[in-house]
Amino acid sequence: MSEVSPKKQDICTEQIQEGSIISEAGQRLLASNLNFHNERNLKEHRWNLNGTYKEGEASYIDGHLVSPYNYSIASISIYNYIDGNADSTEFDLEYIDVNGVNQGSIFSTIPSVSSGNGNHYHYMLRVVDDVELVGSGTITKPVFLKTQFNAGEAIILKLNLGMVSAEDLTVVIHYLEEN
Repeated sequence: MSEVSPKKQDICTEQIQEGSIISEAGQRLLASNLNFHNERNLKEHRWNLNGTYKEGEASYIDGHLVSPYNYSIASISIYNYIDGNADSTEFDLEYIDVNGVNQGSIFSTIPSVSSGNGNHYHYMLRVVDDVELVGSGTITKPVFLKTQFNAGEAIILKLNLGMVSAEDLTVVIHYLEEN
């Protein structure tokens, strides 16, 4: 018996065969469940700036996102625990190719959160359809230049500017592995 190789591929109605051993209804149920899994099996990477953070304390922070498979960004979340009392927090996500060369920002508009949004500020953008799910207040909405990455390419966080007296910033990228 040979093993079926794993491949993330949706099942289409035309692929369901009438009169097969598994009923058409069973095939539709199986296809529906597999397609749901393909669309929503998100993985995540977090960059945590714990404690008071500000520009100049570190340029690249808390590791990098890298996957052994091709992947695409599905959403971004930004959470700031303690609001700063002045200025803004601006961070960039830059990508490193498989040769270790920094290729620059993945944004055409770099995200920035201004002070005055209050403690426990949370923002979430679903990238695939550009829908802001959570967050109001003063934020410069990120606009992505690049959302698809090859196996071995990395994403790093660079802090460009930090709010005065702000604490505990978390940036989360949710991503989907692809074929």
